[in-house]
Amino acid sequence: MASTEIPIFTTPQEEIQYWKKRLEEKQQDMDDLETSFNEFQDFSKQLEEEMEEELRLCEKKCSDLQSQHARLKNDHETVLDKLNTSNRESSKLINSLQDEVTKLQAIKQTLTEDKRKLEQENDSLERRERASSASVQDLSDKLDKVMEENVWMQSELEESKQIADETIQRLRDDIRDLRLEISVRERKPTLKSSSSSSTEKPNSINTKRENPISFNIPRAQKSQRQKTEDTASSSRAGSLLVVTELINLVSDLENRISNFRLKPSNSNGNIAGTPTHDGSIAVPNPTHITYFKTYKFINKSQRVFIK
Repeated sequence: MASTEIPIFTTPQEEIQYWKKRLEEKQQDMDDLETSFNEFQDFSKQLEEEMEEELRLCEKKCSDLQSQHARLKNDHETVLDKLNTSNRESSKLINSLQDEVTKLQAIKQTLTEDKRKLEQENDSLERRERASSASVQDLSDKLDKVMEENVWMQSELEESKQIADETIQRLRDDIRDLRLEISVRERKPTLKSSSSSSTEKPNSINTKRENPISFNIPRAQKSQRQKTEDTASSSRAGSLLVVTELINLVSDLENRISNFRLKPSNSNGNIAGTPTHDGSIAVPNPTHITYFKTYKFINKSQRVFIK
C-alpha cells in the first residue's frame, strides 16, 4: 500500500481530526479485509471439501484404473502368449504349405508333361485311326470284290467238280474197256484172221461209243495178219503204259476230290484271295489250283489220246 504524505497541521485539532479520520478509514479497511478473509476462508473450506471429494474420486478412479491396468496387463500377457503360440503354429503351417506347394508344383509339372505326351499320343492315335479307317474301307471294298469273285469261283468250282466226276466215271469205264481189250488180246494173240476179226468186231463196237479218251484201234486185215502178230507185243506194252498212267491219274483225282470234300471250310475261306484277320490277302488254296491243273491235264490227255 502506498504511503501518503502527512500534511502540516496548523492546530492540534486538525491533527486529531486527521488521525481520527485516518483511523476510521483503516478500521473500515480492516473490516473489509476481515470480511474478505472470512469469505475467503469459507470459500477455501468449500473448495477444500470439493478438492477432497474430487481427490477421493480420483483415488477411487486411480484404483479402478490400476485394477483395470493389472487386468489388461494379464490379458496382454495372455494374448501375447497366444500370439506367440499362433505365430509358431502359423510358421509351421506356412512351412508345411510351402512344402506342399512345392510338391504340387512338381506334380503339376509332371501332369503337364504327361498331358503333352497324351495329346501327342492322342494325335498319333487319331492319325492311325484315320489311316485304319481308310484301310478298313479299302479292305471292305476289296472284300466285296473278293466275295463276288469267291461266289463266281464257287460256281466255277461246282461246275468243275461235276465235270471232274463225269470225267472220272468215263475214265473208269474206259479203263475197264481197255483192260478187257488187253486181256482179250493177251489170251488170243495167235488166232486166225477170221477169229481175230470176229473178236475185234465187238471190241471195236465198244470202243466206238461216245468216250472222251477211247482209242481208235485199227482192225486187223487178213492181209496184215503177220504184221499184227509182229506188233502185238509192242501194242500190249503201249496199252499197258497208257492204262497205268490213266489209273494213276484217276487215283490222284480221287484223292484230291476226297481231300476237297473233307475240308470245305478251308477251301471256302481261302478262295480268290479272301482277306484274313490281320488285314493280309490270303492266296488261293493249292487244292483248287491243283484241281484245275489236273482238269487241264485231263483235257490235254483227251486231245492227245482221243481219236
